[in-house]
Amino acid sequence: MERIKIKNPQYEIEIIPDDFLSDSSDSIHGFTTKNNEVENDDPTSSLKITCRTKESKTNCSISEHSAFILNDSLFLAVGNDVCKIKLPDLELTWRTKSDTALCFGLYPLLEQDCIIVHGECEITRLKFTGEIEWIVSGKDVFTGVFRISATQIEVSDFNDAKYLIDISSGRITLLKGS
Repeated sequence: MERIKIKNPQYEIEIIPDDFLSDSSDSIHGFTTKNNEVENDDPTSSLKITCRTKESKTNCSISEHSAFILNDSLFLAVGNDVCKIKLPDLELTWRTKSDTALCFGLYPLLEQDCIIVHGECEITRLKFTGEIEWIVSGKDVFTGVFRISATQIEVSDFNDAKYLIDISSGRITLLKGS
């Protein structure tokens, strides 16, 4: 697995899978946090977060869509959970189980005041407060195409069945597949 870095004018965050760690560290609610020194002449806070699940039953996959920064919060997919972490102190604000298996990606939709979670088994719409607005699943795991437009999500499953999901309602329509 790769490391990913997320930057904004105030923070630089590096998310690291456990594979890269050689030392032990404290686990907080299923993820590990390590603070780096902040240089006085640099206004950027540098944070490293290692990605781990509390129970080793769920893997932790890291991709460019695993996390995003909004204001003073980091939104992070960890296994089958989505977490909101307050920056810079790394305090867990909330944690919501958002998929039965694994969260592949987080997609903030600011104009709709929500986060779309692309999970292995489900697609979920979360409020920025962590509440689930809707959750839908298909006939198989969502490992194929995943595209978001202003009003809908196009997704395909392992067997190439294609679905359209209305972002507002969560209504799912099977387009192609048995």
